Amino acid sequence: MRSRDEDRIILANLQSDLRIGPKTLHILLQSGLDSYLKHERLINNFNFTKPVRDALRQTKNNFDKDILRTLGKSGIKYLAIFDPEYPELLKKINTPPVGLYVRGDLPVGPYVSIVGNRKISTYGQRVTVDLATKLAAEGIVIASGMALGVDGMAHRASIEAGGKTVAVLAGGADRLYPASHYNLGLSIVNNGAVVSEFPPGTQSLRHHFPIRNRVIAGLSLGTIVIEAEEKSGSLITARSALEENRDVFAVPGSIYSAGSAGPHFLIKMGAKLVHRVEDILLELGLEKSKTQKRARESIADSKEEALILKLLTTEPISFEVLADQIDLDPAAISSTLTLMEMKGRVRNLGNNQFVLVG
Repeated sequence: MRSRDEDRIILANLQSDLRIGPKTLHILLQSGLDSYLKHERLINNFNFTKPVRDALRQTKNNFDKDILRTLGKSGIKYLAIFDPEYPELLKKINTPPVGLYVRGDLPVGPYVSIVGNRKISTYGQRVTVDLATKLAAEGIVIASGMALGVDGMAHRASIEAGGKTVAVLAGGADRLYPASHYNLGLSIVNNGAVVSEFPPGTQSLRHHFPIRNRVIAGLSLGTIVIEAEEKSGSLITARSALEENRDVFAVPGSIYSAGSAGPHFLIKMGAKLVHRVEDILLELGLEKSKTQKRARESIADSKEEALILKLLTTEPISFEVLADQIDLDPAAISSTLTLMEMKGRVRNLGNNQFVLVG
């Protein structure tokens, strides 16, 4: 039987060729990756374009068994969609990346994305810092795209507040873009992670940004738009969030500012107007996150509870993921969860999904 390590190596090889897109990768994953390596008919059986068929054959003929080791030497981890650390919310979008290239450590906890204009007003700066700081203080991970303006400011404010943040890039994780945010990128790596679905060495090209934006939205319970023109990339992120049934929030601004056009359009289309951070917390069900954080940090009643409390957050986590990450017999995990539920520390959402409660 093929191991997960072997699957991971195959996926990393396939994903390293930009001609092979997410939909093709999902077809191969569902059809059996060993079939791709062993049988030419798999490539011919599907209605792939000639460039995709050529790329699949070239990858097959130039297979790199050391690809993960090479990535590791450059400080990049390849996280496959079946890995326990792969974000649960991202798995649920229409076509999630089959793998993520990660520098740093993906934080555990609820994610909220903050996006907006590269050219940001004094008002926009104040709002961005205020919201990112207060959300970070609640233990919420701030996701954004490390761009100039709102993105970079949200990352910085989160770090300065002692929080965690994740930057999703439109190029390789080894290319911290834009260059002026190189040092910020290093800070993000040390206080969260820089991630990409594009292989190392990939330039941040224009058509990559909409692809990147769906990942920002997919990681997050909700997306906040601060100052964006009506045709900006931030609205693409908001649209991606709406398509995945995630919450979209918009900060109102002056009717005389071009940067208000995007948020005001979203509000007219049904986005939640943000007046204060409590509006976001209440809508996302995170208003008790401080209490939950204290519960997570409180003294456990047993060794088993302590192991479980380290993983549980306000974001649902499956029993299977807990069993994969905790060095305990599944029966012991199950009985401990039942006891914790009886004490009001854990809630079972059904379908073997669990969350931490205050």
